[in-house]
Amino acid sequence: MDSSKKANGSKWARFVYRLFEILPGALTWSVLIAPFILSIFAPRVVAYFILVYTCYWVVQSFLYVRNAVRGYAVMQKWLHIDWNDRLAQEFPDVSREYYYATLIPFAKETERVLVPTLDSIVASRYPVDRKILILSSEAKLPEGKLVAKKMAEKYAKDFGKVIVIEHVLKEGEMVGKSSNENFAGRVLLERCKEWGITPSKVLVTSNDADMSIAKGYIPACVYWLLKQPEKYRNSTVLQPIPTDHKNIWDTSPLVSIKVLLGTLWRTAVYFMPSMLTVYANYTMTLEMLCQIDFWDPDIIQEDIRVHSKALFKFGSDFKIVPIYYVIEGEPVIGKNAVDTLWLHYKQVRRWAWGAAEIAYIVTQGLFKKTKASKFQILVFLFMNIRAHLDWVIISYVPLAGSTILFTLNPQIKLETLGRNLPVILSRLLTAATVFLFLFVLLEYKLFPTPPKNKNSFAHKAFRLIKWVLSPYIGVFLSSIPALHAQTMLMFNKRLAYVVYRKE
Repeated sequence: MDSSKKANGSKWARFVYRLFEILPGALTWSVLIAPFILSIFAPRVVAYFILVYTCYWVVQSFLYVRNAVRGYAVMQKWLHIDWNDRLAQEFPDVSREYYYATLIPFAKETERVLVPTLDSIVASRYPVDRKILILSSEAKLPEGKLVAKKMAEKYAKDFGKVIVIEHVLKEGEMVGKSSNENFAGRVLLERCKEWGITPSKVLVTSNDADMSIAKGYIPACVYWLLKQPEKYRNSTVLQPIPTDHKNIWDTSPLVSIKVLLGTLWRTAVYFMPSMLTVYANYTMTLEMLCQIDFWDPDIIQEDIRVHSKALFKFGSDFKIVPIYYVIEGEPVIGKNAVDTLWLHYKQVRRWAWGAAEIAYIVTQGLFKKTKASKFQILVFLFMNIRAHLDWVIISYVPLAGSTILFTLNPQIKLETLGRNLPVILSRLLTAATVFLFLFVLLEYKLFPTPPKNKNSFAHKAFRLIKWVLSPYIGVFLSSIPALHAQTMLMFNKRLAYVVYRKE
């Protein structure tokens, strides 16, 4: 459904909504086009902008690397913590009251995808009678129901309760994870009422079908929820680090570098509170889920919408608590190298469709009364706008800005600013390449050991070379699909949810 049509009220309300849907793409295209125009009429403005933005890029890279290293150190520490032991010592009575429900919406995924995910939940140390599994397939894909029933039978003894349901797409709903979860979450609430389970005592995880949790994830979530003051427990999201590390050596090396950069970014933002958002795989109480009225069934990017709704509902009481465990999903793997890159392109384009949420943040947050202050909402709005703008131009300005300037206005080279600009940029970019060594080290630490056929000298050499090429890889596998999504949104070409081949 076109979200602008859903905007409450008159044609004016829909017009305003569309205006803010256009905003991200309009800003991005303005920055992309501006150097071509201003290089002729205001070359000094372009030169200073390139210089300032490149400095910003280098500083961001430094913070990114530093915080990723800090996050990695905490991750390693967590691997040696027995959270059940801590629960027994600090919350011996209360912790036993909590249930853990895993909600898995799926479409075309087969047993090969689901079994590792379910095995990981079984392996996570938490009382079996306190684990609830919800398998929600799509009615229009009846083979999913058969897979769900088979999985329910196989894992019946490993969960206290198993719910198998089938989501029927209703008018006004959009195909995808959000509509399926909206249905499944409401079914879970009704079942908990039947079982006499208090919603505030049920932790619910939004889990992709291919996402395997860490062994310590469930008790860690219960522990850190209980560490929060009681008033915040039903307004707190527990956020792990979702990754696509499974079968990483089977995908394109160009995709793998984007996977690692994404992992490091999500690790780094734990030390950058203003940048921390609800993302992909997350956990909250069923009571909190009820209070934000579950997931919206007519959107694609459900995670950022959950963040927005929670912020508006709870204001300063809304918390995101980092859980320093990697949750492993699968990268896209096509029929061949070209198909893999195309699938990754479409996947990034879908992620970048989160730019559509800027209109929701403005119209539902700034224009309506919420428990969040206008300052909080403005900070959240600015963070989202900056993220989508940077997504496209973060490589464009440092790599192409000076070339455009000197090509269109060679006279600037005769001025002091023009003579010094290439020297300063060269030094800044050289300083930034130092960070690549840390990225290479973290890749070896975070990624599983490659198989023998992917561990030859040639493969090792390419693993180093691809990091040097990473800014250029980022342009084609990240910036361009993001620009594509923003441009589609500008012209109201709605993006459909695509189910990728994970069979």
